[in-house]
Amino acid sequence: MKFHKLLVFMMVFSLAVISSPTFAQDDDDDDDGEMVEEEMDEEMWQAQMDEYTAGKQI
Repeated sequence: MKFHKLLVFMMVFSLAVISSPTFAQDDDDDDDGEMVEEEMDEEMWQAQMDEYTAGKQI
């Protein structure tokens, strides 16, 4: 009887360990309020870099 309990415990534990990375990789792409990212051009990128650099120097 002890062997059966140990076997069941090991099966449940291994199932929990194997399934946890699956849930951790959920990226929530199926949300209703999707944010659409627009691609930056060079001017927008430079403006953002200047803003971040100015904030870092303060």
